[in-house]
Amino acid sequence: MPGLMKTSVMVATVTATDPIIMDRYADPGAVTYVVLLAGGGDRTYDVEFTIKNPNEETVTAADWRDVVSAQTASRDGSITFPMGAMRLNITAGSGSATATLFVVQHSV
Repeated sequence: MPGLMKTSVMVATVTATDPIIMDRYADPGAVTYVVLLAGGGDRTYDVEFTIKNPNEETVTAADWRDVVSAQTASRDGSITFPMGAMRLNITAGSGSATATLFVVQHSV
């Protein structure tokens, strides 16, 4: 039976979101993500992942790796390797713009 996990996080300030925990044992472990920017102003962001599960292991800033970095527009993509968590890291911005990361993890 195929597995499917959907979730999202939204942020309006320069900060990293709470991590979205992934099933790193899912096979094949494919993840589709969408980042939507909305509102007035702008945001610069990175979509990041770690192979560690933050609920089970200590995760430091050095454990996070960029999927995409320094983005200033809405975008989507996919990842086909196992990971412990994903997050949205807002690195700069102004005004009232918000950024939302939507994640769907699917397996066979």
